[in-house]
Amino acid sequence: MADQTITEDELAEALETIRHPEPHDGCGSCRAEAGKIFARVAEHREPEYEPGQLYQSAAGVPYLRLDGLARPWLRIWPTGDVQAYDEAAPLRPLRKLVSEGSQAAKLRHGDLRDLLKARTKVPHSAAVDLAWDIIKLLEAT
Repeated sequence: MADQTITEDELAEALETIRHPEPHDGCGSCRAEAGKIFARVAEHREPEYEPGQLYQSAAGVPYLRLDGLARPWLRIWPTGDVQAYDEAAPLRPLRKLVSEGSQAAKLRHGDLRDLLKARTKVPHSAAVDLAWDIIKLLEAT
């Protein structure tokens, strides 16, 4: 896939080319409009969700963000069970949870280990280690 980023200068140049196909010294209104477009996008852009962090939906549903998986969200059920979800599953916006106690205590190691083995195709020993690493990470947050 081609790079999907664009700079404000590139957008301004594209607007100038579309609106003023003949050679000219630049268009201040095109530059100003590019700036307004960038500001609008920044205001409404979804935040980056950091891997290893806990987030909560407006409905109070906790999710753990994972890195590099096809299903990067783990929903943590009140029972401590976990379930993997696709990128679009949690309803946005999510708020980052700050530790008020151990969320990890609610997370059962065996369920997390089994989920990691099933979703990532890692060997049993690696899933065990990764599950403990995630729980330690949750305890540290």
